[in-house]
Amino acid sequence: MSQSAMDQSSEQFVACFNANVAPFRRCYGAAAARQPGLAGEVTVKVVTNADGSVYDLRHLGGTLTDPALVDCTLQALGALRYPPHSGQLFAVETPVEYSP
Repeated sequence: MSQSAMDQSSEQFVACFNANVAPFRRCYGAAAARQPGLAGEVTVKVVTNADGSVYDLRHLGGTLTDPALVDCTLQALGALRYPPHSGQLFAVETPVEYSP
């Protein structure tokens, strides 16, 4: 995949995520109910197939380690349908940031 195609796929990934924030707000709401003022990030790696379906999803770390929040974040990311792209697999490593 060329650099311009990777940049376009990255932009489409971010747009897809930003258009589907409701599940992540639910994840944060549940975690914040247990830990008021909770803030930080869950760092993830998402690998998608050319058709936009999720091929692999991994928790890489981050400042938030609440197991329920991490699990909810991964489930929310796994449920999204990402834009199709050229090539076979496309990987993004990104923090999912949470704050009050």
